[in-house]
Amino acid sequence: MVSRAGEAPETVETTLKVLLKAVKEANLAQFESVCDDRMKETMTEKIFTKVSDDLSKVMKEGYRKEYLGVIDKHQAKVYLWKVDFQRGGYPDMLAEMTVIPSGQVAGFFIR
Repeated sequence: MVSRAGEAPETVETTLKVLLKAVKEANLAQFESVCDDRMKETMTEKIFTKVSDDLSKVMKEGYRKEYLGVIDKHQAKVYLWKVDFQRGGYPDMLAEMTVIPSGQVAGFFIR
């Protein structure tokens, strides 16, 4: 089921800000601070560095995010945002954050 709402829950929005700031600043420890153990194992330093290298410069030039909604997936919730970068010619992306009942992030993708 997809649920659309004007705004993401405050705790979810705060978690997304932590993840985006961590990517922008190439700070793996900050990124891991909101992740479950499985996500910490999956997000190796090599993968994180690649993502951060690809996005940090354009993120520092500015971006906006627009909450799109949430999808119920088994016991988790997948929250979706459109990320619109301020740099001309850089494509919009979709941020997908899977949150488990404990409130920890079990998956995060920017496509």
